[in-house]
Amino acid sequence: LRLPPDEFLNLPLPEAEMYRARLGHVAFHPPGSAALATAAAKAAKKFPALWLERHGLVVHAPDVDSVLSLAEELEQLAKVQLNLLASQSSQ
Repeated sequence: LRLPPDEFLNLPLPEAEMYRARLGHVAFHPPGSAALATAAAKAAKKFPALWLERHGLVVHAPDVDSVLSLAEELEQLAKVQLNLLASQSSQ
């Protein structure tokens, strides 16, 4: 929420670059709306993980282990980025 989507996972780590390529962005649409469903479905054709603006992360994969693995990796990289931002702002 602190960063615009084009700055998500912008870290000097090879893992961040790899996972960033798997993360799409869906602009805000009201919860439960047809517009949200359409935009998410379209983005899901290109990306296994989506950041739905003002809603959160959605991940899809063939099995639950793959979904969990990708979601956890994205969340951990987001924590690294937030910690880095916090340390830079306190200097």
